[in-house]
Amino acid sequence: MKNIALVAALCVLCSCKHVAQVPSPLSYENRFTSICEINKNKEAYIDKEVDIRAIYKTDSLTYSYLVDENCKGNNQISPGYFNPNQTPGLAELISEGKERCKGRGICALRAVVEIKALVVMLDDHELGLDLRRVSSYNYLQSGKIKKRINRINGDGGN
Repeated sequence: MKNIALVAALCVLCSCKHVAQVPSPLSYENRFTSICEINKNKEAYIDKEVDIRAIYKTDSLTYSYLVDENCKGNNQISPGYFNPNQTPGLAELISEGKERCKGRGICALRAVVEIKALVVMLDDHELGLDLRRVSSYNYLQSGKIKKRINRINGDGGN
């Protein structure tokens, strides 16, 4: 009897016209702007806020940049301006990186990140990003980057 009531309740819910729609993975993917697209059409993106999924690379001391390994050519951009105390999610990303590098000095790290940023022109006339939010991140081990990025992008890592 409980099963019949459950099935009836589900049928009522399914027939409702106001059931929230879950976005398809394709529409989710379309919300990200590739670094290659930004670099290809610089003028169109300056002073625009974008969502980016990329690999954050740093040695924790001398360099940090975002790279999109799914495109050829100019596939990186500098996170030019950021303040860990004012950018949601950034303090956690940096803190975990420091913990991973504890006692190692210069330490190369890579993480898949999803960010919101304002595209800006840096003083050296290169594009940069004014980070607004780190939505998610996942630090990677060497050699597993390509496979994980492919899996995230939906091709199963093949």
